[in-house]
Amino acid sequence: MPGGQFTVRAELHPGDYAWIEVEDNGGPWLEPAPDRGRGLGIIRALVTDWGIDGDYTTRIVWARLDWPTP
Repeated sequence: MPGGQFTVRAELHPGDYAWIEVEDNGGPWLEPAPDRGRGLGIIRALVTDWGIDGDYTTRIVWARLDWPTP
């Protein structure tokens, strides 16, 4: 929504994983048009796991990226 706020959080656990969260004020979930909104597709391709928690009042999109020891 215009004027809304979001918060980004990240945790790094070298040799194990990285965790990223984006929290927003919620709102209706609309599927993107076919020619837009490829961000989640890129995330799906790169991360080990991801998900969306919450509802129309607050939503958190999170992703976990494994970070194994070389």
